[in-house]
Amino acid sequence: MKKLILILIMLSNIILNGQTQKVEVTVKEDKGLQYNLNRAESARKSDEAQARNKNEGIKAKAAELTAKAAAAAAMSEANVEIKIPISVDLSNYTHIAIITANTGPYVSFIEYNDIAKTLRDGPFTVLNPFVVDRKKFRNDKRFLRETKNPNWLYLYYNKSTQGLDAIRRVIIKDSQNKTLYNVIATNTDFYQIIEPILFF
Repeated sequence: MKKLILILIMLSNIILNGQTQKVEVTVKEDKGLQYNLNRAESARKSDEAQARNKNEGIKAKAAELTAKAAAAAAMSEANVEIKIPISVDLSNYTHIAIITANTGPYVSFIEYNDIAKTLRDGPFTVLNPFVVDRKKFRNDKRFLRETKNPNWLYLYYNKSTQGLDAIRRVIIKDSQNKTLYNVIATNTDFYQIIEPILFF
């Protein structure tokens, strides 16, 4: 700003005197101004990149929701097929032992714990093999089937997928290995399948 005023004063002197003189003006670069301009440009580019990333994120989320909607449309309707209905008095039983909990290619204690958590809503004492004996569980996950107690129910649970459909099968047996309840469900929650056992 000072340089500009100085130039204007020199020009006014020249014009007022009526003389023509050759004036050379050298302007030095202001490093502070350049630094501020660079920071402003960098901030603008950063804002543009963030806006671009946000737009891409919104487009990706929209594509994901569209894919989920298409998958839901391609899924079969929820269906529960009871192969063998409950025909015994379940009040004669006190415990329910989880024998199998196959929910995928790798069965771990997590599946057993999830099923046990659901079964706790019912009147039975839940026997989770992982909790009963961890050492035996590591060697044989189905070791509770060897314990034959007439007051126990034995639960076999299997979940698989066919295309986009989740197929769940629940079998309840007694100590004589007689099937008391057998159900196959498509796209139905485990809790809905096991409700007749929990709230008889």
